[in-house]
Amino acid sequence: VEKSVRLMKQIHAIKVEPGDLADMKQKMLEWAEAIRRDSESRPEEGLPAETCDRIEKMIRETPDTQTLLHADLHLKNILICGEELMLIDMETLCMGDPIFDLATIFNSYREFPSIDPAAAAFLGIDVETAYEIFDRTMDQYLSGVDPAERAEIIRRAHVFGIVRIIDYTNRHVDLPDRERILERCLQDLEKLV
Repeated sequence: VEKSVRLMKQIHAIKVEPGDLADMKQKMLEWAEAIRRDSESRPEEGLPAETCDRIEKMIRETPDTQTLLHADLHLKNILICGEELMLIDMETLCMGDPIFDLATIFNSYREFPSIDPAAAAFLGIDVETAYEIFDRTMDQYLSGVDPAERAEIIRRAHVFGIVRIIDYTNRHVDLPDRERILERCLQDLEKLV
């Protein structure tokens, strides 16, 4: 965890020229707008308009930064080469606020394993270990951050992570348990926002 947090901070110290990579904030807004459209077309299965408004507001309020993001940080995308860590799956590189990388970390170690323990098994760990990795990662990445601010950062990462999961399930309509995953994500969003 210590090495992966150092690597993440090293990545987040790199600034990207506007236009060189996709802007994750813009992608996230597109995904949130798609959630709104789906909710309007299927109100009995979607989110209330007020919840959609709050999600979009959270995204818009996220600072516009040109920070390099990997956008899919998890154990399977970090190789150990001697004493160094190396990232793979670089096609997800983009730019934006680091909260968007924290969202993918939340998904990998909290949201997906809580929905389906097989998600942790995919990483070669159990659910309890996934949770521990997430907690230790946040402790180290957010070291020195006020506890109330830390809780808010994690809440926002959770919301943004769920928005990303919903986008994924909408693009993969043949996903096993798709309806159950969507229902769980929508319930979580209602509680969080």
